Amino acid sequence: MSERSRRRRVGPLRLAIGSVILLVLFGIWGLFLTGELSVQKVGSGSMEPTFMEGDVLLMRRYHGGEVKPGDLEITEYPDDGRTPLLERIVAIPGDHVDNLTGVFMVNGRPSPPPNLNIETSGWAEDIIDLELDFHEFYVMGDNRPRSYDSRDFGPINRSLILGIPIWRTGPAGRRGPI
Repeated sequence: MSERSRRRRVGPLRLAIGSVILLVLFGIWGLFLTGELSVQKVGSGSMEPTFMEGDVLLMRRYHGGEVKPGDLEITEYPDDGRTPLLERIVAIPGDHVDNLTGVFMVNGRPSPPPNLNIETSGWAEDIIDLELDFHEFYVMGDNRPRSYDSRDFGPINRSLILGIPIWRTGPAGRRGPI
């Protein structure tokens, strides 16, 4: 059998595989063009050690819907509305948050970030005692002593949530799903 006839038999299979790959790539490109997917760089150490400054994240646009305490979100910086801010949701609409005992509490229970002692959680000077409204979320960084978060600027409105990080694209040694 000649080389030419062997190429013809493999040709349709290669064409089909190539077409599928192109469709997937164009689909992903379309998601970036429409803003459904975007790339954000972690700009501070407020989420260390979970996310390091300089990590690059793939973000899915937030269209509303359910989020729960512990979920990560990227929000507009409440002070300037331009700089994205990566934080963890610690309280959702209807929750009661306070620090009257010196420990951050949600609905009367201590709420430390993952792998962090409650006593070392860092705390803003101001005393808070509030119930979150229908569209409000309380967000904090995992690195609470270095985080600029709801303790500083108050609860964030649902409309400020830009997206949900879904994949860490870099640096090379830290790539993977979130």
